[in-house]
Amino acid sequence: MAKERTVSAEGLIAEEELLSSSAERVFDWFKSRSLTKGRIEENLLDEEVELKLLARNERLIDLAISYYGIHCEALQEIFKKALENKNEALILACLSNTSIGKAAYSISQIPYALVKKDELIIDWLKGSSREQIYTLFTNEYISDDFLTKFLENKEAWQVLDDDRRLSALSGLYKNTRMTSKYDGYMDGMSEFLHNNVFFSAWKLAETVPVTKMYAARLGMLYTRLYNERYEFDSMNVAKRWMIEDEDEKKDKKKTRLNLFELIRQGIYKDVVLKKFGNDDISKYIKDDDIALRSASYLLSDLTTEQIEEAYERDNLIAIENLLENLNVWRDEHKRDLLKALCWNADEKYNDNWLNCANDYKYAEERMIKKYPSLFKNKEYEPDVSNDDLPVTVGYFREMLSEESYKTTELSNEVIRLKQDAKNIRWWVIVCFVLLLILVFR
Repeated sequence: MAKERTVSAEGLIAEEELLSSSAERVFDWFKSRSLTKGRIEENLLDEEVELKLLARNERLIDLAISYYGIHCEALQEIFKKALENKNEALILACLSNTSIGKAAYSISQIPYALVKKDELIIDWLKGSSREQIYTLFTNEYISDDFLTKFLENKEAWQVLDDDRRLSALSGLYKNTRMTSKYDGYMDGMSEFLHNNVFFSAWKLAETVPVTKMYAARLGMLYTRLYNERYEFDSMNVAKRWMIEDEDEKKDKKKTRLNLFELIRQGIYKDVVLKKFGNDDISKYIKDDDIALRSASYLLSDLTTEQIEEAYERDNLIAIENLLENLNVWRDEHKRDLLKALCWNADEKYNDNWLNCANDYKYAEERMIKKYPSLFKNKEYEPDVSNDDLPVTVGYFREMLSEESYKTTELSNEVIRLKQDAKNIRWWVIVCFVLLLILVFR
């Protein structure tokens, strides 16, 4: 006996409208629904409507349901069809689907919403492309269970080669899921499962091959990964990555961390965040490992003296990390010091190109937008056109004397005064002409 449908009058009307609409209208409707804020209600259109639409066998409708569908039955049908026909576009659309993760009462997540059984997922993974893997791992609604098993080196990890594993890690770097603190209901198990993804990602540093490619992908991921870990000896794990980069030129001034230092910096974050008092900070910024020093520049609440010490030792690397240190932006004096150091760094290390000065400006804009309360006592002048700006870029800047460059504000004031004088002259001329007209009349 067939299952009886329970569809509201509104749902039946919407169903009839969609079934009689063009493929373009159907696509627009699904796309519009996906943009709904909050949860997508499932009671308006049930799975039978999506299956009926698929039966029309129209490419645009297939794409609409692949990308925006919210019912597993339809998604599984279209994904199977896409795999059989080797339709890469539909496969990627299914793997990109975030609507199913937003559907009310839905417990299905990608890839389980696309494939019924674990063994079928493994079969698909064996023949998957790098682009498919990357797309799956950028999906913020990827299943926590699937993701944890993958990161724990279980079967889903084992069936992929290094290229596709690296693609997966690249996808996770882009995935906001890896930066999101648990904010669900007060449920200990749900919170543990959410955080277990982070634990597993940090533990990868203990197991993956120690190569530049893995250092690059994990190092980038660790710049963003939420710092939730347990049973993880950061100092010992970092030693595993204490590798010298043979491609790094010894006679060249160091301007950034190499890949092995980058991953160690991420691993050291936990050490720095658990520091106790200023003695620990001083110890870290004096450490022989530049990765530990840079982690402290990034996260520690440094004094102005320690900021200057950091810049003196590691110049551009120190600047790069201090610009992202929220503790620096909380203190107006430290902000001013950092700004001055950025200008100094451009002169000493950047051949007078304004790389650091512009980085400061961009970082300031981000901080103002994200933490406006930190800048409540600071006044900002309105933007001016490029024509009003002094020449401050590249070799043009070198054409200015040091003294004139330092007095840019005075120069701008002189320009404004000259403009005012020019306006006054025009008014005098106009008045003189009017006076002549009156006299000779």
